[in-house]
Amino acid sequence: IPPTFSPSLQDLEGEKAKTFYDVTLIAVDFNFGITSSPELFQKFDVKSDSLVLFKQFDERRADMPLPEEGEVGKGEMISFIHSNSMKLVIPFDEENADQIFSSKVRKHMLLFINTTVESQKALLEDFREVAAEFKEQVLFIQLDVTYEKASHVLKYFSVSANDAPIIRLIDTEKVVTYAMDGSTINKDTVKTFCQGVLDGNVKPFFKTQEIPEDWDKNPVKVLVGKNFNDVAFDETKNVFVEFYAPWCGHCQQLAPVWDELAEKYKDHEDIIIAKMDATENDVEEVTIQGFPAIKYFPAGTEKKIVEYEGTRDLETFSKFLDNRGVLPEEDDEDDDDDDDKSDEEEEEASLKAGEESPKSTNETLKDEL
Repeated sequence: IPPTFSPSLQDLEGEKAKTFYDVTLIAVDFNFGITSSPELFQKFDVKSDSLVLFKQFDERRADMPLPEEGEVGKGEMISFIHSNSMKLVIPFDEENADQIFSSKVRKHMLLFINTTVESQKALLEDFREVAAEFKEQVLFIQLDVTYEKASHVLKYFSVSANDAPIIRLIDTEKVVTYAMDGSTINKDTVKTFCQGVLDGNVKPFFKTQEIPEDWDKNPVKVLVGKNFNDVAFDETKNVFVEFYAPWCGHCQQLAPVWDELAEKYKDHEDIIIAKMDATENDVEEVTIQGFPAIKYFPAGTEKKIVEYEGTRDLETFSKFLDNRGVLPEEDDEDDDDDDDKSDEEEEEASLKAGEESPKSTNETLKDEL
């Protein structure tokens, strides 16, 4: 049953009422009512003009007193409706996906539990209490590790079903994840962790695979979070890295070209061609907006990062490396125009294909559901 949203207004023809009527045409998933009855004001203990949301969960109702003077915008009313119609702790599943991913609250706290274990289910009470304190700042979400579609989400957060109960907090705007230290989950530890993230006192969690034993056996070196800094920021090497996603079609097309490039430069002592699965590994200094992302890390002590924005072919890659991380200028302006057009057409095609375009964390997780 949808929550019932009912304003208590003494003037049913005033500006507040008109704004409310406009809202009823937008928030069509709710039941609406309006009253100026003194008896109902008294029955529901409403002291002044207010918006009241009645619901069948958590605190059962939410009140928004309206100012005696001044206007209340539709956006403010709609924001109140949406933020208070969500449960304090939202189960992570297909039914609630749209509600979670459309929320304006961009920090999401996830509690991973096995709902078949009573001691883990009991943690929800403390989790819910903390959620009430951080309402409209952090979205609190419960994810059952036994849920049939949870595997991809577990992988995204580098969590296994055996790790439950465990907590992660993700800032979907900055695409940064935080992990709560320690194994004790109660009201105090969850509150401390949540406040620490909001205050900027908790460092982000960076996921990494283990370093493969043969990571440097082939011309293309394999990087993971654990060995990235040692290789990419080696002061004696110029390191050219492809950040890829296994599912990315453009990354798959690039693979043979990247192998050929590495073969060509394998005997150059000061040049390393490498790749990293950016869906399994994070690097604090590197932000990935789309796939494949190609970056050049020149030798030296400055730890510079150069974005490669040229054509992805062997010849252009080679010119870039031979010119120490700079694409040589073309003499023919007409050729430049043609190249720019080609790049634009390629980018447009990539965006249509949905393979290279940047994806927000919300979109990625929603797809994985």
